Amino acid sequence: MNVFGNTLSDAEIIKLRDSHALTLFPFDVKRLRVAHYKLSPRTVWTLETKPDGKRSRRLEHNFEEEPQFVFQPNAYHLFEVEETVLLPEGVEAHFAPVSEFALRGFGLVAGLLDAGYGQIAGKTQKLFFGVKNQLDEKNLFDREFGLAHMSLVSLAGASLLRQELSKAEQERLAGRDPERWRRANDDGVYYPE
Repeated sequence: MNVFGNTLSDAEIIKLRDSHALTLFPFDVKRLRVAHYKLSPRTVWTLETKPDGKRSRRLEHNFEEEPQFVFQPNAYHLFEVEETVLLPEGVEAHFAPVSEFALRGFGLVAGLLDAGYGQIAGKTQKLFFGVKNQLDEKNLFDREFGLAHMSLVSLAGASLLRQELSKAEQERLAGRDPERWRRANDDGVYYPE
């Protein structure tokens, strides 16, 4: 592939998937567009704070059982993505909300996935997004809207600067899973020995 920090096309996404370098499952070719793949929701979770101050999440809805979910006014929920995504080294994923969100009053909280995303310590990572009802009234979310458009960006051949975590960032991450800490140390470009 001769790309230098470019968004991958539909043909390149299929080529990566068919070569088993990229895992995107389940895969529906109808959701693939020229330069992105439309992700779907699987479940809805509610964030809760326990009496000890720790956060947890409670399963609120399963789209496999019911294709629609009613948001309360101004409610915020975590949405688990239906697809499993495992990225190869040198490819990262960027996200944008589906157009239906703007038309229906929903907001999407999403970031990006680092190159090599998908497994930590042999466990497959689940992908979650935050979804907020921006309206002061109940709002119906339908699975058919989709959740987010995922664009894949190849960093092959790109010049990358060495990035290192600050002392404060290192201290904040020190208690996390060692593999997660290793990968957090600058998105996978440089890992200290």
